[in-house]
Amino acid sequence: MTRWVLLIALLALAGCGGKSGDAQAPSTGGVASSAGDPQAAATADSPFGAREPRGCPNRKFDGPPTARQAMDLVICAQEKYLGGYEYLVSNVTVQIAKGRPYSAWSDSGASDIDPTATVYPIQGRITTFQCSRRDAMLGQDPDRNCLRSDSDPANGTCYKNTFGEWHCLIMGAGVFTQGYQPPPTGG
Repeated sequence: MTRWVLLIALLALAGCGGKSGDAQAPSTGGVASSAGDPQAAATADSPFGAREPRGCPNRKFDGPPTARQAMDLVICAQEKYLGGYEYLVSNVTVQIAKGRPYSAWSDSGASDIDPTATVYPIQGRITTFQCSRRDAMLGQDPDRNCLRSDSDPANGTCYKNTFGEWHCLIMGAGVFTQGYQPPPTGG
């Protein structure tokens, strides 16, 4: 189980995938949740039997991110194709806290961070999926091709990089991993 937790942590830092988009949803207050977000269904010819990764929002905007912007950036960082797997998330909830100065002790893991910009702590929960190709599920149900990890609580930060782009990353402390799960159907 430890190797899966490490893999998920490394993938969270790897960047975003999917198709790019510029739509910004309005803030819903201090907490944002993806539970009601509509998602396109998986196509019949999907090799993973899952929907496509969601697109990334515009990363350049004035002021600190709203809870909704932070949640969209967390999703962007997590959903992607990488190493022959499809990574998706659902049940994402993000709350953003008051900003604080950059700390070399806690923020130096983000190599592109702007040390002069304010860092915003975030907390919430996230369910991550690592899905194998359906045709790789030899001897297993091809409709149950995902490893699911539920992280509640999850903590992270939103930071601005040296190009003025916002990034938000979140990881769970209490991860419960289940194998042979179906891909997520909702947000």
